Amino acid sequence: MSDELLMQGLHLEQIGGEYVGLRDGYRFSMIKVSMGYVRLYAFVFVMQTPIEESMRKIIQKAVHTTCRIGGFKQRNDVLYVFPNIAPIQKAEVKLQKAETALTDAITTLKSFSFRTLDHCFVCGEEKSEEETVNRTFRQMYLPVHPSCAKELVQSAKQAVENEGTKTKNLPFSLLLGALGALIGLVPIFLGMLATGSVYAILYAAIPIAAMAGYKAGKAPKLAYATAIVIALSFLAMLFFEFWLWTSIASEAGLTLAGLIAEYPDTTPLILEDLGISVLFTAIGVYLSWRFISGTVDKNAKAAETIEKQ
Repeated sequence: MSDELLMQGLHLEQIGGEYVGLRDGYRFSMIKVSMGYVRLYAFVFVMQTPIEESMRKIIQKAVHTTCRIGGFKQRNDVLYVFPNIAPIQKAEVKLQKAETALTDAITTLKSFSFRTLDHCFVCGEEKSEEETVNRTFRQMYLPVHPSCAKELVQSAKQAVENEGTKTKNLPFSLLLGALGALIGLVPIFLGMLATGSVYAILYAAIPIAAMAGYKAGKAPKLAYATAIVIALSFLAMLFFEFWLWTSIASEAGLTLAGLIAEYPDTTPLILEDLGISVLFTAIGVYLSWRFISGTVDKNAKAAETIEKQ
């Protein structure tokens, strides 16, 4: 069953590129969430009040499927309900399972007096002169005043323009980012001197330090900052790996190429070491992701989806 047919079966409509619905006063969207190498369907409810972990477990038990909580305006105010849908299931089975999960989720939320957000997600107020409309924002279905939606778009665009004026700081930020990546190598080097071993987990410090350096330079926090931070991090990691194995070869009176040629068994060791270093550097990138992915142009694109609805 295609996404479109499943959404039609659930009587959902498409707004701003997202499938959304309103049942018994509960707003929700149905999205696909990446979990490892698979993409799973999920119903997304933005709640008026937070759902604590103990309540999540109660809801999960009641709906007989996986539930997760996240944050939007406040901690734990988003509920994700994952219907037990598998690609190999027949179309009618998928629809039945999705319908059951949705119905059970709304029934359970209602029984505990949990409500989805009922006021403008931008200003958080009720305006007697202006009613809210339902719009999608960051894959969530939310109420918003038309004037607040307009202000949100204008604010996001202004933020992009403000960041653009910082372009003159880019060379300095790149320099500080490169310096930060090199500083991130210091814990690895000190650990090697102190213990004679290289601790792979310390490679995670490289992208974190590079991010801090780039941020300190106050260059535009735009999308390409992601590529810059990642590139600087991996270049620093490769530099250290090259220096490390060149030093080992030098102690044996050889060049690195000579070491590999004379001792072929060294090649798998170098590749294994490099692979582990790449892994933990990638972990550092992941830990830095909140900064390098939360860019103003990305936020502007999210706001502009409201403008087009």
